[in-house]
Amino acid sequence: MIERERNEGERPQYHLEHWKPTDTSAIHRLEKACWAPWLSKPEQHIEAIARNFPQTQLLLRNQRGDIAATVTANRINWDGDPLSLTTWDAVAGGSEQASDYAETYIPDGNTLCLMSMSVDPTIQGERLAPRLVKRMRDIAKELGVEHLISSFRPNGYGDFKLKHSPTTFAEYCMMTREDGEPLDPWLRSASRLGMQPLRIEERSMVVEVPIGTFNEYRETYRPYKWKEVDTNKWECGETGNWQVKGDHAVYSEPNLWGEIPIQQPQN
Repeated sequence: MIERERNEGERPQYHLEHWKPTDTSAIHRLEKACWAPWLSKPEQHIEAIARNFPQTQLLLRNQRGDIAATVTANRINWDGDPLSLTTWDAVAGGSEQASDYAETYIPDGNTLCLMSMSVDPTIQGERLAPRLVKRMRDIAKELGVEHLISSFRPNGYGDFKLKHSPTTFAEYCMMTREDGEPLDPWLRSASRLGMQPLRIEERSMVVEVPIGTFNEYRETYRPYKWKEVDTNKWECGETGNWQVKGDHAVYSEPNLWGEIPIQQPQN
């Protein structure tokens, strides 16, 4: 345990810890509850990340000992030029289901890259995600790295596309509420932490599966959200979309590269 979180009033307490290999199954269950099946990391990769790179993997555990939220980060080198940023897959060393950072982690890298975050859907709104990011900012300071970045995944874009007229990813990322804050919940949270947008990567995450697997996803994963919007092009309520190509299908997802200042902004 590295920190005890205390909340005001009747809100529960959470213990902030690093990942351990013994947490693998619990982390995997949380990922399955939070992510589409083609974006959920397999248990063996979670275990490898927890074993090999625990310093930059965090979780919040409630008073019952259950894991309520997690964040994972990779340590890399980046020259500070937005144009040199590649894709989420490239930083991870492969797709979500095929990567464990083993090929891309740099022990003395000058940058921490937040890779993904999971928060128990039953307690979203408790502001657990910002707590994890703030602690990761502290770790960045302790490690002496120069940058804290992420390939941000606006989590409201999938439903927005289904409910409104066609809207490009870039247009959605620029949308704001009446108060001037980003419309998207995750971008709004990141903005409050000082996140500065860097650039959009249109194919940040790519997953290819046999057509049989694609059809299984359509039938079993939130089937009410799937919609064929063009010939062989399917929206599924996620940030990306699917393109059917003969005997296989390809999911591709845009992300927004952004940087969170390591030094906490002054109020």
